[in-house]
Amino acid sequence: TGTQTGTQTRSSDRSQGRASSSRGTKTIKVPDAKDRSEKMQKEMLSSVHTYFDKDQDGFWNAKEASNAQMATEGMPMMEDEFHLICQYLETDPRKGLSPKDLGRIYLDPDLKARMGMSDEMIEEDVLGKDYKLVEQLKLS
Repeated sequence: TGTQTGTQTRSSDRSQGRASSSRGTKTIKVPDAKDRSEKMQKEMLSSVHTYFDKDQDGFWNAKEASNAQMATEGMPMMEDEFHLICQYLETDPRKGLSPKDLGRIYLDPDLKARMGMSDEMIEEDVLGKDYKLVEQLKLS
């Protein structure tokens, strides 16, 4: 989800845009961030949020956020990291992360900087990468 702090690097293997399905290989096309409408960004955020919101309550709890980070970054989110993110977002960790909160994590460069993300992570199109991954997971 791009919520890791520091200068950790990620594998670009997950962003190749190819997924296997029963009909063969399907390419998931994601427009560049600068070419996306606000509506498209909201749909992408909703898709990512809904996919990992296993209890379907409209919020990510710590376990759901950890599962999302494990799928997208390859490492789980610790409970204290979840609480820290909630603190940055000024949201109650018992309630969890809403789609709007997730949008801020993905799209607010000032928030990313306050959370200690590297310039590379701030610039990267993490939403596009994670959306593509979720769409691939839906096909498998």
